[in-house]
Amino acid sequence: MRSATLIWLYLFCLPWLHAIDDIDWRPNVSQTIQRSANRSKWRSRSSRQLQIGPSQDPGFNTKRSELCASHGQSVTRPEVVPTSLELCSYCRGPELDPCIYDVSECSRVSQGGSCRIRCKVPYLGASREAVCPFSGNSGFEENLTFLVPSCVAALEQDQVSCPNPPEIPKAYRQLQETGDWVCAPGFHGTALRECTVIRMGEACLLQAVFSGCFALTGCLAPDPATDYPEGRASDVPACGYDTTGCENVQNGQSCQIGCKDPLFFGVPVTAICPETNTDPNQKLIYSTPVCDKICPDPLVEEAGPGYSYDIFTKQWSCTPKYTGRAVKQCDITQQCQRVVEMVGCLPRMPCAEPELDRCRYDWSSCGDLSAGVSCAITCRSPYEGRHWASAGGQHITPEGCHRCPQTWQAGPLRRFLAGKTIHKW
Repeated sequence: MRSATLIWLYLFCLPWLHAIDDIDWRPNVSQTIQRSANRSKWRSRSSRQLQIGPSQDPGFNTKRSELCASHGQSVTRPEVVPTSLELCSYCRGPELDPCIYDVSECSRVSQGGSCRIRCKVPYLGASREAVCPFSGNSGFEENLTFLVPSCVAALEQDQVSCPNPPEIPKAYRQLQETGDWVCAPGFHGTALRECTVIRMGEACLLQAVFSGCFALTGCLAPDPATDYPEGRASDVPACGYDTTGCENVQNGQSCQIGCKDPLFFGVPVTAICPETNTDPNQKLIYSTPVCDKICPDPLVEEAGPGYSYDIFTKQWSCTPKYTGRAVKQCDITQQCQRVVEMVGCLPRMPCAEPELDRCRYDWSSCGDLSAGVSCAITCRSPYEGRHWASAGGQHITPEGCHRCPQTWQAGPLRRFLAGKTIHKW
């Protein structure tokens, strides 16, 4: 009975005991001391809050380094950001053939992390490491850095058992006698049938694939001006060749390439398209024909002044009032326009007077200095010297007059005779 009374008394007084504990009991001190104590208490509380820092307040201002590391991710820089897993930086997975390569380990690899790319069965080969580079960019997906594994299908011993595709390509056919695969008519090459894994929708299936046969085709139309420039005459334009009938030569066929008449003449050549040609850019095989220009003589009236034509010798020459060598020039433009003209004959022109001192030299016998005239140039009195001729109207300074005597101021004449000096008064 006594115990029950004590328990009831304890339960009744318990709330009052808590109230007494919550009362801020302070000693009876002055207000100045109390204010100083309050300031110290505030500084201590602020210091504890700064030491706690933002990382201990989950959901707000969480350090990115702690956030990403807590989820097994890498860190770009320890800036303070709002809490979000999207801000951790990853590398995107590699885009490789899913039937050959296993990239299951390489989904969302964090920056600074790595994974391995492996070969899928039935392919064999060493795996390769893929590394997510550390770029320092926040929330940005980088590309993995890796070398593609060399995966080889382990199917060589079972090339026949894999099924053919639903439709055999038209370039291939199977010989009933031997079962070998060859190129169908209209195709050329070496037929090759291989078993491989191909993607069909979301599944990877083992199936035969064919390769090595290509369609036979014709050759390009010829252009003798550019096809084989090392064997082409430089003065024959493209329009100077006759390629009629060579526009669509099929494999195994040929055509003739000649010279365009009436501008050129020459022996035509044969151009061949290879019988087994499968290249749509294949040129016809031929040697460039040798084409000579056809240049008829112009009429005398068309040749211009100064030219004469001998119908018996079929030779051109210059008329008497002209000089030079008559030459027929023939040119065929890139548009196959023929231009024929005569050149080489120039009109005879009189010579200019010699640049000599008229007080010493006399060339009065030369007349009008016409072309072809020969005349003597002499020394004027009182000068003496050997006479020299000017042939063909050329300007020649006679050397003899350089030895003409000079006059003395006093009047005597100095003469040169046989190396002796004679003074005449």
